[in-house]
Amino acid sequence: MTYRKFVSLCVASAFVVASPVAAQDTAKKRENVSYHVLEFVKYKEGKGERAYEIVTKYFDPASVASKTPIPEEYHVQFGDWDDVLVWPMKGGAEIEWQYSPDDVAWFAELHKLTGSKEASDKLLEEWNGLIADRKRSIAHRHLPKK
Repeated sequence: MTYRKFVSLCVASAFVVASPVAAQDTAKKRENVSYHVLEFVKYKEGKGERAYEIVTKYFDPASVASKTPIPEEYHVQFGDWDDVLVWPMKGGAEIEWQYSPDDVAWFAELHKLTGSKEASDKLLEEWNGLIADRKRSIAHRHLPKK
């Protein structure tokens, strides 16, 4: 499942499963919130160090060069996950993009860093091979009142 399809499914599910809106007679949009993609990652045994090398050498520099957000990274002390990565959704909960302009810019910079699209594909294949499990979700956060 592609990332964009997953995000679309999460948003649709949120409205169907967890929404009391069906009982309301007036539409109301959330105000003063920010939306984020959360990715929970469990690395295969002994593969976390290589994952961090890839992030440090390629992923973060691609984000800087493309002026796209570097995710906040939380290293889990105990529990089922090794990392929780959090990306802001700059346009709110926009999910209509199959590949957003940020995605295109980030991949273009990754191709430059690795030397080619083929090398980027190989690196991403390696990255995915380091991961035992991952889950993604969309969340919102209430912002302080202005």
